[in-house]
Amino acid sequence: MYRPQFPDNPHKEFRDEDFVQYFDQNSNLQLANALNLAVGGMILEIPLQLQSDAPFTWRAIQVNGPANFAMRFKDPYGNYLTDDWVMLPLAFSPDSTAPFGTTVIPLEPAIRCPLGSVVWVDILRVS
Repeated sequence: MYRPQFPDNPHKEFRDEDFVQYFDQNSNLQLANALNLAVGGMILEIPLQLQSDAPFTWRAIQVNGPANFAMRFKDPYGNYLTDDWVMLPLAFSPDSTAPFGTTVIPLEPAIRCPLGSVVWVDILRVS
């Protein structure tokens, strides 16, 4: 469960609701193609389209994928969240005790995304 370090809701007329924006190889063909990459191959700027029915605040990331891949995310404003590629097991099971893909990594501060915006992900096959 995600619990923000500093909960914020500056708009008292809105109510926060839990919502999981889910993407996989069935909903995004480019994610499916990533599984067939040769070593050193990459796919840049895979679009992850957010829903446009309500404002969305991006507060955490959870990734489940092969351990021989690295990723980097870009917010809807074109800013990378990391300076370099991040190996999946290192980023998404950082204490090495949780099963890979089960750890939710919070984003601090949260990222407010415009209605219907796109989050981008780059994928690199390392080995």
